[in-house]
Amino acid sequence: MSSSLSHTADNRRVWRAGVLHRLVELPLLWMERSRERHFLDALSDHQLRDIGVNRAMIATETAKPFWRA
Repeated sequence: MSSSLSHTADNRRVWRAGVLHRLVELPLLWMERSRERHFLDALSDHQLRDIGVNRAMIATETAKPFWRA
């Protein structure tokens, strides 16, 4: 196999590995966002004040779909 063909094959392998990684990581990221938003929504008003947020901010955050940051 020539050097350029080997290089091209290596690039394809790296690209495929990257795509596979993103396909696995993206749903995990979405699940984590969803969990964090539910957790925030469950905090008391006192806890929210402690972290410097209010109910309106939490409502805005929890209204977002899981795929939006």
